[in-house]
Amino acid sequence: MFTNNSFKSNNCLSVVSKVSIEDINRVKRMFIEHKNEKFVYLQNIYLYDIFYHARFSSPLIIKIGNNIVGSLYAAKYLFNSGYVGGVLVHRRHRRKGVGIQLLKHALEWLKTPHTFLFVEPENIAAQKLFKKCGFKILYRRAIRQGTYESSKVHEGVRVGVDLSELSKTIGFNKRQGAVHLGYYPIKITEEVLKTLEDQNKILSYKSITIIYELSKMVKIGEYEFTFNDYILKEIRDRVPLTIMENVIEINPFYEKLDKRDFCRLLEYLRHLHGDTQIYVLTYGNDPIIEVLEKLGFRCRLGAYVMCTNVVNDVL
Repeated sequence: MFTNNSFKSNNCLSVVSKVSIEDINRVKRMFIEHKNEKFVYLQNIYLYDIFYHARFSSPLIIKIGNNIVGSLYAAKYLFNSGYVGGVLVHRRHRRKGVGIQLLKHALEWLKTPHTFLFVEPENIAAQKLFKKCGFKILYRRAIRQGTYESSKVHEGVRVGVDLSELSKTIGFNKRQGAVHLGYYPIKITEEVLKTLEDQNKILSYKSITIIYELSKMVKIGEYEFTFNDYILKEIRDRVPLTIMENVIEINPFYEKLDKRDFCRLLEYLRHLHGDTQIYVLTYGNDPIIEVLEKLGFRCRLGAYVMCTNVVNDVL
């Protein structure tokens, strides 16, 4: 968690970096107060609990006097990637520098080479705020959910891929070198690929490579979330949750799409992990979407993925 208790910022704002359970409860009440606003999501109430209890993350709040006027949570995620979420500024205190101060101090605490966040394409005001703090849009998430019925086993599937080979693919360039592991993004490097290869999480067959993660669908309150073991091991005994099912999250890469090669990898995954729900995580206009739709996968577009490599002097 953030180590300093609080410090004064401009405009009499006090950034509190060591929050209490009572602070978290007050943040939850702020979300409920704003629940009718278009881009306020009440599942963040549960995510604040999660990122309060996990040792790699912490909420950050900002006060004027004794009143909480803004909040977010920041996480030091896998492979030294940062993540920021749950950004909310009280409606009476917007356009006063509250959001910028929150993001500035979150980035200073994270000190990660790359920090990611999600934002809805229609949320122009939030995009402007994030861009002021050095974030740029990488791509729009596309999520395809389904199962694959075949259980054939095919030879020729290999583990691993070279960065030089992967960097030539459409998926690598469209996603600007980012992949999703356990829902949240990370940046691909040679070190990341080596670790994932050692964990057998990179599979290649002819023209197709996939990077995948084994995660779980969990229910917390009335909401469902997808988390991998990195998060679950931190919160399993601290946050009431129900594990619903296993999930395989796939990030596809190819230079030229061959449906048969992709299906071979799906068949191989089924051989390894059984009849498990599959989530294909990619970018908005990936040609593989048409293939997945024909295979019966349910499809939806998600938020923009934004990223910054700004650590200090964001203002």
